[in-house]
Amino acid sequence: MDTDIDARKAVLYTKEAGFDFVKVYNHITPLVYQTMVDEAKLQNILLIGHLPDCANKDYQNGDELCEIRQETIEHISFLTDLNFDRFVNANIHLDPTLNVEHTFFRNGLNDNDFKEILSRINPITIEKWTKSKEEHMAMYKNKPKEKAAIRNGFDYYRKMITMFKERDGKFLAGTDSGIDFLIPGYSLHKELEHLVECGLTPYEALKAATSEPAQFLSNKKSGTVEIGKHADLVILNSNPLINIMHTQDIFAVINQRTFFDKTSISELINSQYNKTLEELEYL
Repeated sequence: MDTDIDARKAVLYTKEAGFDFVKVYNHITPLVYQTMVDEAKLQNILLIGHLPDCANKDYQNGDELCEIRQETIEHISFLTDLNFDRFVNANIHLDPTLNVEHTFFRNGLNDNDFKEILSRINPITIEKWTKSKEEHMAMYKNKPKEKAAIRNGFDYYRKMITMFKERDGKFLAGTDSGIDFLIPGYSLHKELEHLVECGLTPYEALKAATSEPAQFLSNKKSGTVEIGKHADLVILNSNPLINIMHTQDIFAVINQRTFFDKTSISELINSQYNKTLEELEYL
């Protein structure tokens, strides 16, 4: 995408297709970024995503640096010392995706609980993820700045998240789940663990996965347990305010008014294991 016309068409297409937001990525020009910002406001659709290079102080200086004008930033690796004050002043929501960093750069693929979950995933899916991960990681060989940012490590992330929290920064608990071994469900539990590890209280981490996203999306039917709201609930045996890992001690799930106990959840997971490629609709 190189022109303002392309940018406007992309935003309009996304809006007309019924999506909730437009996502921007790293390598777009200042013209494309500014046009997407303007068109998103005109179409009343949220602009979210990566921090574009043109708005990233680690890449640009002086007059070439764009103002940050989107609603969220995905990935903690963009929150650097050079960009910190700009994040705060832009009043964005930060979606750290810490489990991405843990899985691929802190040896999370060898965690025992991860291996147990992976053993229940369809082998076709694992094969696809393995190939995709190899391609994904190969990209960083020619991008030393991005590789260095991602490898800052959890001590650095803990410092940045604590600072962002102290400046009343707002957090969303996202996961990038569905790609490269970021297993849906499990990845969100791990993200909550990592948010607490990096300085949030269990209550703040839970808010980042429930009421805060609902408020961000102006969704008045979700996010909290109240009369009149959707009955999409995870019922736990243990209190996650005492230990955030208790979010994995699940008694049952209610989804769209359907009750799933642990047995029915396991049956649902197991039913996916032997499906063919054609039957795996999400691939």
